[in-house]
Order: sequence, then C-alpha cells, then structure tokens
Amino acid sequence: MTDIGATALTERDAAAAADLRSTFGFLRDVVAEMERSVPYAAALMRSSEGLRLDLRDGGQTANRLDPLAGVVLTASNGHALEETATDHTDPDAVRAAAAELVARVSARTTNGSAPPLEIVPEAPHDADYATPMRIDPASLSLADKLARYEAVRRQLRESDARAVQASAGYGETLQQTVFVNRVGMVTQQVRRTTLALILFVSDGQQQRYDYFGRGGTGGLEVIEVPPEDLAEMAETAVGLLAARPVPAGVYDIVADPSVSGTIAHEAFGHGVETDMFLKERARAAHYVGQKVGSELVNIVDDATVPGGYGGYFIDDEGLKRLEGEGRVVLRYLENPNGALRDIAGIVTFLASDEAAFITGQVISVSGGLTMHG
Repeated sequence: MTDIGATALTERDAAAAADLRSTFGFLRDVVAEMERSVPYAAALMRSSEGLRLDLRDGGQTANRLDPLAGVVLTASNGHALEETATDHTDPDAVRAAAAELVARVSARTTNGSAPPLEIVPEAPHDADYATPMRIDPASLSLADKLARYEAVRRQLRESDARAVQASAGYGETLQQTVFVNRVGMVTQQVRRTTLALILFVSDGQQQRYDYFGRGGTGGLEVIEVPPEDLAEMAETAVGLLAARPVPAGVYDIVADPSVSGTIAHEAFGHGVETDMFLKERARAAHYVGQKVGSELVNIVDDATVPGGYGGYFIDDEGLKRLEGEGRVVLRYLENPNGALRDIAGIVTFLASDEAAFITGQVISVSGGLTMHG
C-alpha cells in the first residue's frame, strides 16, 4: 500500500526513487532473513553528496563533497535493541553484517527482570518522498552556479565605498535514505542549500564586518537574497565602525526569531542529548511525558515545517512524527538510540521569564545554520 502522504514526485525524483528501490531492494530479503531468528529487524541506508563554492576578491574555489554511504541494521531480541553499521552497501557485505548482528543479539542474555520490548511497526506502506523545489540545483551547471553567486557577491562588494572585501559561500547537499522493515520500504530524497555572505568594511583605522546566512530544505529559491538585504548588510557593517564595546554584565534582551532557536540550542540543547540519558545526567529525563510549561506556551517540534534546514519526511525508524505538542514533552527527537537534542530544553526556556518577549514564532533550531544578522 502506498502512503497517500507521500510527495508528488517530479519525473527526475521518481526515476531516482525507482533506482533506490531497485538498488536496495535486497534489504527486504535481509530483514526477512533476520526476522527468522529475532522478533524485529530493520535496515536503514543513507547516502550523501554535495558541492561547496567559496568566492572572494582574487579567487574562486569549488569542491565536491566526498560521497558517503552506509547501512545501519537494527535487531531486537525481545528485550533490547542492538545496531550495527557498515560503510559497504553491496548485498554480500550487508548480509554478512546482518548475520553477525543476529548472532550477537541472539547470544545476549537477560537477567530475567528486563521488561519485554515489543515493537509493532505501523500499517503496511511503501512511500517515496522528495524535497519540492522551484529551482533544482542540478538544473544549473557548475559554471552557472559560480556566475550566479559571484554576481551576488559582487553586488555586495560594491554596496559601499568603505567595503574592502566580500565573500560568498554556497553549499548544496543531497541526502538519500531507504528504510525497510517487515511492513514496507520508504525512500527519501532531501536537498538542502545554504548561502553565507560576509562584508568587510574599513574607515582606514579599523575593520568591521557583517554576516548574512540563509539556508533550508529546498532548491536555490531558498537562498535568494533581495537587494534590500544586501543594502542592510552594508548599513550594519558601516554602523559598526562607530560602535563601542558593550560593557560586561547581565542584560535583558529581546530575541529575534532567527536567533531564538540558536540561543535555546546552545543554552539547553546539548545537555539533554541521549548520551546524557545513558550517563544518567540528562535534565530531560524528568520532563518526558510531563507538562513543563505554562498555558501561555505552545510549541511543536515538527520536522515537516516547510523549508526548515533540519526538516525531513521520515526519521531513522521510517516514521513521520511530531516530537512535542503544547506544553508536554512527548518523546525522544529521533529513535531511542539517537540524540534527544533540544526539545525539552527549549520548552523549559520558553516557559521561563527569560522568554517573555518570544511569542507566535516558528523557532529554528539548526545550530545557527539559518541565522542571519
């Protein structure tokens, strides 16, 4: 059964999805063979590739990112999950890794008090997902991309007579995922683009700069920069020439939506990742399933927010899910062996007095990748 929520694919994406299904169709047989010996098994293939351009006065560089690919296999003995990973994606190597994992899981003993772990996959479905784009990076040649973003950089460079340098950094990535368990196969093609601009200005005595970053899930339309944004960069950079250092101290701030997520991420996120659970140092351990915010707080951590840099269609368990709703922390952000990351910390932050001026915003938690100033 095909998932009716799957995206309408372009001809190019449909062909790529068909190729993924053909190339990795053997994972169905691998999972079926594993489940002859264990109660539950799954396979996840992920690959990535990309391009990086760096442009400045006096030089241009273009680098293809090294293609990466691998398979993660998961198996349960009815009480615990174990995983193994291989950077080989050929059928023989994956089958060998699967046999080793099944042997290890089957040999693992329990003390009799371990609670049963029953994994019931969702209803049978096959689905194909791909990032919708208006301007596919693959539709432009390398020369066209260099010319396109050199023009943006040059416009920024010429925006003020006090400019002494301007740089542009362009990035594009394609991540492909295939998830297989007993109920189906799901494919995913996620494309992300980024653009970072830096303008340096000088009054002859000192130098200042302003930074602009834009990125998201989508095509080149995600990183389009209107002329007024370039003019604002020049105005900000020149204004900094007359700025004086802020005295050290504690200040109340009003956070712009573009940095609210970054503040929460850096202040709280790292301390509530799943490795902290394993070390019994996770603050979020006390929050899961509990109401942690006031009635004025409403936050949903939704990976399907259109254009979000960290967005995806399916997680590493082949599921689409919301991780937090209203004022309750529902579950780990990824699968139980992945990072919890930020949700509990963000909810706590937004429920505090320090977040009193943040309201009605979609907060980007991307480690600064979508921050612009």
